[in-house]
Amino acid sequence: MLSFLPNVCRKWSLILRMTRLELVSHTAGNVAGMAWMVVRPVLIVLTYYFVFSFALRLGFQGDRPYLLMLIAGLVPWLTFSDTLSGSAISVTGNPHLVKKIVFPIEVLVPITFMTALVAHVCMLVVLVGLIYLYGYELGIYALQIPYYLLALGVFSVGLGWLVSAYNVAYRDTSEALAVLLNLWFWVTPVVWPVSVLPSHYQWVAKLNPLYYVVEGYRKSLILNEPFWGDSSAALFFWVQAFCILALGIYSFRSLKSEFAELS
Repeated sequence: MLSFLPNVCRKWSLILRMTRLELVSHTAGNVAGMAWMVVRPVLIVLTYYFVFSFALRLGFQGDRPYLLMLIAGLVPWLTFSDTLSGSAISVTGNPHLVKKIVFPIEVLVPITFMTALVAHVCMLVVLVGLIYLYGYELGIYALQIPYYLLALGVFSVGLGWLVSAYNVAYRDTSEALAVLLNLWFWVTPVVWPVSVLPSHYQWVAKLNPLYYVVEGYRKSLILNEPFWGDSSAALFFWVQAFCILALGIYSFRSLKSEFAELS
């Protein structure tokens, strides 16, 4: 980690340039262009909102509107999901880059995360607009969002390096990941509040590292609660995140020499 991460950070300008190229390639030939990056999550939000708020009449504790709590949970989740899905095929999908000896292929996963951040920012703007539309205001704790975004980035990129490496050696990794992400979504309190679980089982949901990030976004933007309010949860998350990051870097470096042959 001590040599791998600084090397990636030194390629920051390359990451930004390739992120821009990636966005251009995604929107090339699309009539709506970049609008699709907003339309997709908005349609997802509307679908879940109709099903869980109107059909199932599910709600979060307190007086906060379900729509705000739903979007606040979906913003980090969709970024995480898009990063992992894109990371899994980031190496196998770019054989022309992998076979170039001088190209630092470890930047492909951070590029995937940066690309996902465009929709992330757009959804945050929509959420902030709805917060004011509902008559609420952003508090000082909204400044915590960069902290939770950093937490999301560390965990997502670390796991992204892991799945990208193993998808080269085991091509069904991406297929298994799609199933895992679907299950992971439903066990994460994104569309449902953790309060629906019996109090003596809620600790199980909190073992999920995405629980910390999802609830962090809600605390920062809607509930106005400080991130240091639950130091044990923060410590538990960062231990998980750095373990995943270390495992991802180790796996990526171990298999990197075989990428050109297997891609």
